[in-house]
Amino acid sequence: MNIRTRSYLSFGLILFLFLSSSIYQLVQSSKQVDEIKEVNETTLKAALIAQDLEQILNTYQIQILLPAVGAATQESIKPLLERYIAEFTDKATTYAKLKPDENENIQEIMRIFSDFVKGNNEEATRLNELAIKMGNDNAVEINNSLGDVVQISEETSENTILYQVFVLTIAVLLSYYFTVSLTRPIRQLIDT
Repeated sequence: MNIRTRSYLSFGLILFLFLSSSIYQLVQSSKQVDEIKEVNETTLKAALIAQDLEQILNTYQIQILLPAVGAATQESIKPLLERYIAEFTDKATTYAKLKPDENENIQEIMRIFSDFVKGNNEEATRLNELAIKMGNDNAVEINNSLGDVVQISEETSENTILYQVFVLTIAVLLSYYFTVSLTRPIRQLIDT
């Protein structure tokens, strides 16, 4: 094999290995971006909506107690309560669209809330517990998703470093081989 072919093959191989390393990094980076987008588009929004549901529920519960302590009349808070009911229903519907796998839970929350609005206070504590649990579950899911992204990032870094060391080792060996193949004929000429 002549010198030109060897140099093309050697440096072509090194370039190919570096390019494959770059492609690997791009693919892994794309996976991380997709995971972060998913966390943002569903889990984070769902967590914020769950927090809103809990806040609306708490506010509604406080408002219905105002007539009992004489701070307001039942008629004066009625429009406000209706607005909270509509907001709660709207947020719950949005949450159900974001998290279809939790549709059963949101249906139970809506059923208990509907009963609560009608004056059935038996499951009011359960309603609060479900709303809090929904927010906590989303927080855990966000934490796990971000933990996965960090883990993928660390693995990508480690794999890339190992691959770069491998490529560098091959480059050094090819350089040595290339140097020896160039100097061997010259040494043979000098020795003869």
